[in-house]
Amino acid sequence: MYLLSNQIFSACKIGITSKAAKVSRVSQNEDQGWELIGLWNLSNGDDALLVEQSVRRWWRDIFGAPEAVTAEDMPQGGYTETASLFHVDLNETAARIDAEVKALSPS
Repeated sequence: MYLLSNQIFSACKIGITSKAAKVSRVSQNEDQGWELIGLWNLSNGDDALLVEQSVRRWWRDIFGAPEAVTAEDMPQGGYTETASLFHVDLNETAARIDAEVKALSPS
């Protein structure tokens, strides 16, 4: 799982990637001007999807944050996993991901 930011769009993006992927989603986004903020290792893709969906709901339901960019702005895909930094805080989002990942990890 990763968290990115883009200063041009004043946006952050959450997403899922895999060590087995031929081309990293992080690299694809970095090629388009996104900066890596954090990476989290989860034991499986289902857990990563749960965290991603939870954070997106949190952005939309608690902060009212719409998608920050359009499909045209992100030819690499993933615009629905973005939020405006005018609505959400990057550090707070990273802390939320930390907490959710920790809650899923075995003690």
